[in-house]
Amino acid sequence: MLAQSVTDTYSRELQDLVGPILDTADVPDLTPSHRAAACNAVCAIIESVQASNVEYARNFLLDDSIWFRLFQVYLQRSDNAKGKSVRQVLLVLTGVLSKNHSSDSLQLQKRATSIFIDIICLRHDRLKVKPALQGLAHFLLRNVVSLSQLNDIYRGSLADQSSISRTEFELSESFFGSILAWIVHHDTSLSASHLLKNYLVQLRQSPHYETIENDGSTLPLWIKPVVASIHSWPDRMQEFKTHVFPHCFLPKIDEYLQFLSYLHFSHHVTVRGQLPDQLLVHKYRQNDLNDFEEFEVLLAALQTGKDIGILKDMGKRYTSSCSK
Repeated sequence: MLAQSVTDTYSRELQDLVGPILDTADVPDLTPSHRAAACNAVCAIIESVQASNVEYARNFLLDDSIWFRLFQVYLQRSDNAKGKSVRQVLLVLTGVLSKNHSSDSLQLQKRATSIFIDIICLRHDRLKVKPALQGLAHFLLRNVVSLSQLNDIYRGSLADQSSISRTEFELSESFFGSILAWIVHHDTSLSASHLLKNYLVQLRQSPHYETIENDGSTLPLWIKPVVASIHSWPDRMQEFKTHVFPHCFLPKIDEYLQFLSYLHFSHHVTVRGQLPDQLLVHKYRQNDLNDFEEFEVLLAALQTGKDIGILKDMGKRYTSSCSK
């Protein structure tokens, strides 16, 4: 009883200390400097408690009045706060979950991931999209949420009944497309790019990363969503070149060559000699692009390949460095 009384007293004191600061950080018209100061104070307190040897104090950080309240401040006020303080809040929130594997921690992890996914996919609140993209990217980077957990949560967020029968590949392909939808907006393109990069890292370790086509060939998960997105937003080619292509083309150059094949490289480019098999494997596969769109995407892909070192410009000829 005495131990419980001490725990309750400490918890109330911690809540009384953090609560007013969170109230300040959550004021809508607070200046960025003052919001940063409030957020930094809360983060310092949480980091101090996290580093202590008092287990019940560390566990109390998972209480809704602290962790989830700070999470809401992160989502709702990131647009009016200094970038460094926003990142610090995200690091602290993630750190608390990473260092505590209790059922409360796992529940918060699932709850936060579900909120991120809803914001990204349902597009109801534009102001929260950027922090949601950044938050989910960091969750994946720090292994706070696994790919299978992400797919399960994403499946649950889909309204249609067909989601129940979707394969892991189909779920991942669909969510990949949801990320791409934010690449085309200037204010979210960089954050979406970071999420796309971290998501691809997880996908490439998954047995569900490739699909087997009717002709027996395999196709990496990202190719069809990328082509479909470019078809929908042809005037955003620069965003795809900057924020999508580098993450898709590297580190696996074979996937880059498959992308060129999917764009019917052999139809648009005449070369001397025999093309590598990777450039021919999808030569008969249909995509959503007409000849002009296809050629435009192909040129962009070749230019990006040159920029990131996959291709070497030998006078007027492109040669693949992977064939050397």
